[in-house]
Amino acid sequence: MSLPSVGSVFELFSGLSEQDADGVPPTLHFRDTKGAYFLGECRDMGGTVSTLGASLTRIRAGRAIEAGGSEADYSQVDGMSSEIDGLSSWSGMSTVTQTTDTKTWVNLRAEHQESIQIGGKADVAIESSFMWNPSPKGNVFGITDLAILRTRSNTLWSWQDHGAVHHMFQDLMCLVFGRPCLSRVTSVKREDDQPHSSEGDTRGLWREVYEPTFGRSVEGVEPLDRAKARPLFYLKDVDSDALTSWIDQWKRWSRPTWIAVTTMFQRGTTVESKLLQIGVALEALGYALWKESGPPATPTPSYPALLEWVTDAVGVEHPGIYGARSVAQWRREFNETFKGTKHADKPLPDGNVAHGFAGQGMNLVRGWLGTRLGVSEETLKEGFDRR
Repeated sequence: MSLPSVGSVFELFSGLSEQDADGVPPTLHFRDTKGAYFLGECRDMGGTVSTLGASLTRIRAGRAIEAGGSEADYSQVDGMSSEIDGLSSWSGMSTVTQTTDTKTWVNLRAEHQESIQIGGKADVAIESSFMWNPSPKGNVFGITDLAILRTRSNTLWSWQDHGAVHHMFQDLMCLVFGRPCLSRVTSVKREDDQPHSSEGDTRGLWREVYEPTFGRSVEGVEPLDRAKARPLFYLKDVDSDALTSWIDQWKRWSRPTWIAVTTMFQRGTTVESKLLQIGVALEALGYALWKESGPPATPTPSYPALLEWVTDAVGVEHPGIYGARSVAQWRREFNETFKGTKHADKPLPDGNVAHGFAGQGMNLVRGWLGTRLGVSEETLKEGFDRR
């Protein structure tokens, strides 16, 4: 966005302090002939000055929300919605049913389904959504079938606190499918920025959002093929209380899963770098498990001890995780290979060995998550057998 400036940027914005980091308020309300918008995470991008004295100040906003006419500050919201690749398949939430007579007709029906209530402090729910364009694209008529993840709070939460739950679910989809799954925020809600509605209408208005950096992304990622993609486990395999507890404890569990899943969104990195990052994720996971146990005031355990915390918490042994090794042997060899990538005084591991341990370390995180969410050992073994 570019704005005309009559002098310094401090004259452009009333009440702006000289101590502001870059001379631009972090949030702005913008209106034009098309409507009103709330702009968040604003920062100064410089400007231009002409020889005639006219000047422009350029501002970049991290997010834009199609807000109402109020001055509501959308840096805090009481509802957030996102689309996450794989969520429909994993949850079994689909609006489309089909019947066919192979010789004469095909019938596709799209119909909203009852929401799946997950609950927790963020009142998480998975809701159905579909779009249909009566005009064909080329020769193809189609229905877009989506599952929407929604969080709600009784009070205003920061954008980051709502977003953390959505980021955890993106990581969950990446881990259950073993591949990068894209995510984007679609809408948010504030109860104090609702239009007048007829009596008895309890539907809230959700404002559209554009925030390109909301979820993880990487070029070249294709949407999941529902006919082929098979997750390690499904929502129906999960213990609902365990899932709610995992969501509510996002401050403890989001760090190790975030570090691990980041490797799926990297391109062009070496296998040694990937192994290094997976090793750090396992260290963070072991530390989180150790802290959860309520340890006395003792020094943090060593890396091999933290690794043992992780393997002890994984309720399944499978060649996809440990290969042909015993669990204890795998820990020793993983640690030695990890140290070879981390320390200059250690021999650099063979590339194929590093690649194998990186994949097995990722599967260890995936197996731990399944166990944490109450998935049975038999289901996890079947899931690893499908890979």
